[in-house]
Amino acid sequence: GAKIGLIFCTDSSKDKSPEALLKEYDQYNGWTVDDYERLNEERAQGKQVDQSAPIGYFELEKHSQMATIDIDVIKPGSYILIKFLGTVGADAERMGVHCIKV
Repeated sequence: GAKIGLIFCTDSSKDKSPEALLKEYDQYNGWTVDDYERLNEERAQGKQVDQSAPIGYFELEKHSQMATIDIDVIKPGSYILIKFLGTVGADAERMGVHCIKV
């Protein structure tokens, strides 16, 4: 299963193929919690950040399969993108979302 990931909110998928949309978010592939915290510091200082920047970060505890994710930025959008950045173990075969509660 997933170990860490980022949450995005977007409207941009209306005119793009799924492959093109996912390509936009490749720049976040190597992100860590430090990168996400740095982004939030920039937001707090009033700096302009990329519209595609993540609005949430999650990291699962070692033996947990559930996470409650705090969304740090509320922004309008039609789509939520969950980008998994790592797996719990090297032999993980699948990752997925079981339920989203709003």
